[in-house]
Amino acid sequence: MSELLFIFGNTPELALYEAKAVLRRLNIVYREISYNDHVWQVSLGDNFQEKDAPLILIRALGGTVKIARVISQVERKRLEEAILDLFSSQFSAESKKLTFGISWYGTKPLLPLKILKESLAKSGKASRFFLPAPGKKEISSVVVTTQNLAEVIVFSSEGRLTIGLTTAVQDYAAWGKRDYERPAAQGHIGMLPPKVARMMVNLGLGQMSKKPTGKYLFADPFCGTGTILAEALLCGCRVFGVDLDPEQVARCRKNLQWLAGVYQISPDEFQITAGDARNLKKEIGIGAVDCLVTEPDLGPNQPGRGDPGEIKSRLEKLYLDCFADWRQALTPIGCVAIALPSFVLSRGGCEMVDDSLVKIVIDKVVPMGYSLAQGPYIYGRPQARVKRNICIFKRV
Repeated sequence: MSELLFIFGNTPELALYEAKAVLRRLNIVYREISYNDHVWQVSLGDNFQEKDAPLILIRALGGTVKIARVISQVERKRLEEAILDLFSSQFSAESKKLTFGISWYGTKPLLPLKILKESLAKSGKASRFFLPAPGKKEISSVVVTTQNLAEVIVFSSEGRLTIGLTTAVQDYAAWGKRDYERPAAQGHIGMLPPKVARMMVNLGLGQMSKKPTGKYLFADPFCGTGTILAEALLCGCRVFGVDLDPEQVARCRKNLQWLAGVYQISPDEFQITAGDARNLKKEIGIGAVDCLVTEPDLGPNQPGRGDPGEIKSRLEKLYLDCFADWRQALTPIGCVAIALPSFVLSRGGCEMVDDSLVKIVIDKVVPMGYSLAQGPYIYGRPQARVKRNICIFKRV
């Protein structure tokens, strides 16, 4: 068995459940060892080759920024010796210079890099090291990639130090390309980041049984400019998108055509049409959709605009009408991954989160023929006044 460290980004809870969903979908047996400070340590079963695992997984995941292979566990007093042993065993004596850095998780930095540099010099190895950004304990994945660092991970959990060596890093350039270079992006309308869209797609697909033949049919009935559909295409699904706004449909189609050109995807793998999310079964047929992932209308960006009661009442009716229709559009074992809104309100100089709509929708959707399989998992930038609550429902 091999042990890996998954290093999560800014949404660790969502990333943790996404990683579990992807391992489940890939039929990878794993045993959880520990979880602390954005790091998940697992032991993988022998059914997945160690040398292939990190690269395959990092390409599939949206919320994991690095994957490291566990090298050893040590006591604090042996940390310097253990890191020097790692350098000696992992890097050839012929390499003229070692460029390295250390990221610390679950602990403050325990060893000045200058000491390691001096020890390496005594052994005849020239070196250059990179420090984390000011106020940080860890080196960013961008720096690890651009500087071609040998990055050591020191992870403290449950009183032990685990040393790992980063072997796979998230491709920040590819994610940025899909976010900023697509031809018809509209940041002020659809601001769901591609990484979060991928996490939602993976959470949905993680609920699916292996399809006997063909690809999963994936739908987004509030497709907007196609962020979720794009990530589903890259996960190997056929996709069907619907939006009430014909202009959004045109933007979505343009973006997916661009994606198909970049990633050599057949245009036959996607279909986009103008239509009502509350009548998906008319657009796609009864019992056709394997997995539905969507971010519907979440209401105004600033919760203070408009009457809160009227807004929540309107959104509740919209969501419930959709779920009633979607159950007919889904296959008997289909699922729905959806972002539902909670609102950050300011009252008397204090801030509070109103998540009553999320609770109401869950309570009313379950008797309609669904079970809540996972969630809600909260996602939102610190300054956001509307938070996404990601829920995964199974058709029953």
